[in-house]
This record gives sequence, C-alpha cells and structure tokens, in this order.
Amino acid sequence: MKAYLFIGFGVFIGCASDNEVRLQRKEFKTDQNTYDAGTTAVGDRTTFPIIGQSVGPGPVTIYDIISNAPDYFVVLPSWLQDDNDGDDVPESLTIPSGSEDFPSQEVIEVNFRPDAEDRFRTMLTILSNDSTSTERTEENRGIWRVAIRGLGKIPCAEIFPPFVDFGAKPAGGYFSTDINVRNCGDAPLTISSFNFEGSASFFSATSTPVYILAGSTSVIQIAWIPASSNPENVEVSFITNVDNFDQTVTIIGNSCEGSNDPVWDEDGDGWLACAGDCDDEDDSIHPSASEQNNGIDDNCNGQIDEVNFPTDDDDGDGYTELEGDCNDSDPNFHPQATEIANQMDDDCNGLIDDGTIYSDDDGDGLSEREG
Repeated sequence: MKAYLFIGFGVFIGCASDNEVRLQRKEFKTDQNTYDAGTTAVGDRTTFPIIGQSVGPGPVTIYDIISNAPDYFVVLPSWLQDDNDGDDVPESLTIPSGSEDFPSQEVIEVNFRPDAEDRFRTMLTILSNDSTSTERTEENRGIWRVAIRGLGKIPCAEIFPPFVDFGAKPAGGYFSTDINVRNCGDAPLTISSFNFEGSASFFSATSTPVYILAGSTSVIQIAWIPASSNPENVEVSFITNVDNFDQTVTIIGNSCEGSNDPVWDEDGDGWLACAGDCDDEDDSIHPSASEQNNGIDDNCNGQIDEVNFPTDDDDGDGYTELEGDCNDSDPNFHPQATEIANQMDDDCNGLIDDGTIYSDDDGDGLSEREG
C-alpha cells in the first residue's frame, strides 16, 4: 500500500512509503478500561489517577477530558501542561511516542466527591489526535472512553474511654494517657484536630490529621503538665469527618471531686477528704463514726465530744443511728435517701455511689463514665 501526498490544487509531488505512513500513526489508550475510586467518606474527597498512554510511533496530544458527572468526579487541571498558543495558559497534554510493550505514560488526576451514601458511576471522555480511533468528533478528534466508579459511605467513630482520672500529680511533671478511636464504619475516618475546653495544661501529643481505615483503631495520646496542685479538668472534643460527631472525653487531675483514685482516701475508711472526712489520716474519724469522749471531732460534724445517743434523731431526717442513719448530723444521709454521684454513701447501705455513673456496679473494673 502506498499513500500519495498532494500540495495546493492537487499537484502530485511524490509518494510516501508504508513505513512513512506508519510513523505518523498516533494511538491513545488508558491502562485500564474501568477505574475504581474505592470507598470515600461522604463529604470527603479522594484523588485517584487515570493513566493515559501513547502506544504508537507518533506523539499523542490530548485536547480535552470530559466527566459525565462533574459534581462527583472532577477532572483536576493538573493534566494541562502544554501552552500551544503562547498565552501562558496550558490547554493540552502531549505524550511522547511509545509502543504496546513500552508505552509512554502521563497521569490524569480525578477527584471523587460523594455527597451521599451510594454507588457512583460515570464515563470519562478523552479527546485527542489519535489517528486510529473509529469514534471521532466533528473536529476530527479521536474519542476514548473510560468508566470510573466509587462508593460513598457515611463515616463512623467510637472513642474509649470517655473519662480519664490522672489522680494526684506534682506540678511541672509530664503525664500522658491513651485514648482509643475506632473506625466503626466502612469509610476512612479522619481526625483533623482536637478541641480542649478547660485547663490549658492538657494538650494532644498526637499530631493531626489522623487517618483511620475501616475496622481499625488508632491511639491518641493526651498529655498533661500540671500547672499546680490545684484541681484541673478539660473536655476534649474530636473534629472528624463524621457529621455532628459529639463524643467527648472528660479528663481530670488533682481533683478529689469526682475522682475514683484511692489517693484521695489515704486512711482507707471509705470517706474521701472532699466528701466529709475531716481527718484522712485516721480511719476512725469520718462522718459515720461514733462520737467518743476524747477531745476529738470523731464524726466530723464540727462538734467535739457532743452527747450522742444512738436512739436520737439528731438531724431530723426520721432515722436514728440505731435505725441505720450513717451520718446523723446531716439530713441528706439516711436509709431511704437517693444515692447520687458525690463520693458519699447517701443511702447508708455501705456502698458509695452505687447505681450511679461513678460506680462499677457489675464488677468489671469500669464505671459507666469510664466506658
């Protein structure tokens, strides 16, 4: 086969060999017919590559790339590299000649942006000077089509534990605790930052962003440098790609109020210093102790050696000591009182804060607020 070349009004000036025609062949393809963007969290963006190839002896120029679903699959302009008209604005991409065995390649970046939990599919149309394409535009551009798909999923996060008690720590020391964040969904979970409401002495020792794959758990380290021996607390919230995520972690330190740390009950009498024990170094002195004639305020009611008859209802709550009133100087404590989370035995049953979020009622080592 021979191809004849003409100039002007059809004047014959010569002919080209089959080899010369072959050298002019420009052929474009992609390394896959279908590309999968994978699973992306609703509201997030994932960029994935389309590999464009030149497999012919002539260079391929791409003039346009069209997404049939531009709201969900966005062709990023990074593929535009060549300025053909000298206006300093690139408007095309030229891929050097290659072959089937050794193709020349360029990357076309596509951004997947799901806005709902759904499967997304579309077609990408690539227009070039491919001389072998049977499907062509009115401008005689070769048409290459490639399918792309992706899955949008609503992300999920779980945080444990929701409460941390550092106990009593000296000022200026460095202390840390681990918070576990589990991805409980099918989409990648992103923690972009942390918000600390409360003491400035607490901070994150884990840098952000943190990416957690589906079904995986990451450890976030929260650190504390006590400013003094005074009580400090903070509420830590996590800024994630989960819509309206409201789980927080409460952290306290040097705080007797609300603490489960035995350091606040040094004498082991079951009464904390912040819960009425007026002498936390003597286990015989506490609010439920019997007053003795010894020059000491044994029952921590502010009186010394007062006459105390166990048959008297000293606080007027309807119960005497003989009837089970464990603190007959305070009417809020008696056998029928409602137990509240205050580190004290309100209902005089011998248990502190039982039935509240402070208590480990099932004996598994964790209270409700601890997870």
